[in-house]
Amino acid sequence: MSSQWYPHVFDYLNHIEYLRAVRAAAQDHSRGSAYSLTSMARWAGLKARSQMHEILYGVRERSVASTVDEPEDEPGGPLECPEGDDPPSRGAVRHKKLKVDHAARLAEHLFCPTRLDHGPDQAPAIRYFTLLARYFDLPREEAEVLQRDILALRRTHGRRVLRPEADDALRYFGGWVLQPLRQLVLLDDFRPDGEWMSQRLGRRATAAEAEEAFQWLQDRGHIVQRGERWCLERSAVIAPQEVDQVPGYRELLRGAVAHTYLRALTIAGDSIDGVESSQRLLRMKVVNLSRSAFGRIRQELEDLIQRVEDEVVADEAPTEEVYQLLLTLVPISTRDQDEDGGAMSNDIEN
Repeated sequence: MSSQWYPHVFDYLNHIEYLRAVRAAAQDHSRGSAYSLTSMARWAGLKARSQMHEILYGVRERSVASTVDEPEDEPGGPLECPEGDDPPSRGAVRHKKLKVDHAARLAEHLFCPTRLDHGPDQAPAIRYFTLLARYFDLPREEAEVLQRDILALRRTHGRRVLRPEADDALRYFGGWVLQPLRQLVLLDDFRPDGEWMSQRLGRRATAAEAEEAFQWLQDRGHIVQRGERWCLERSAVIAPQEVDQVPGYRELLRGAVAHTYLRALTIAGDSIDGVESSQRLLRMKVVNLSRSAFGRIRQELEDLIQRVEDEVVADEAPTEEVYQLLLTLVPISTRDQDEDGGAMSNDIEN
């Protein structure tokens, strides 16, 4: 069977979006019944078609007063709405996760050689799809290695990487070790040795991880050697808010940024016992702010970060340590917000 109509899995960074695209393409090419929700549920080992519907399109929770009936796209189930449209009922949309074991079973059918001519080796596609399912099912702090594997498979087996600079930004912001290691090269006793780098990073990365990260930074021109000294080049990593606008990247980007902040907060907590108070600064205040005061204080904090960065750049003296400067100003009281949470701000700077 020709697979010209079939969406290429490596073009996607979200397994659910990919499944929606497969169903849409199948319907456009008169193959809708072969890729029905019932079929996909059976392939995945789910007990009911409704479970696959809830995974792909969610269930909109209705108010008590809502009596709208959902139309059917095939006997026995509700019609999913086109991407970007809201279902005809009211309330928040609740999605069921596709568990990893079900994703693996589904992938075996999606990329089966007898079903379509998707290439001589189906293993990379199956692994890629299953890794995406694992990524979105893991706590954010455990997903860094998976993200690296996902991007590597995509770069190796994909027909094209639509935005290679966006892939690099995902790796940079989600791989905590890259940012401190980039600064580590400026230390007066720096050695490009994995064991030394691991030790100087407090064993927060293994020697192998440090060596791989160092090579990644060097290959992409973030660090260069001039004579016996290592120097920083102006980073070519695009800002988070630019990555956020690239279709398909938002969820991975948010997970990457959240992972990096969690690592940073853990390091701050560890310093309470591990670093002398004279060598660190930890302060926390809980305050009430008006919206106008928040805007003014936020700008003052951003100006402070810029002054610190300018002073560091201007000071050419050798440095002995790498410090983490982490400022947070976040609400801890809540109000109702839009479901997508808005656009990504430029939260992490090089």
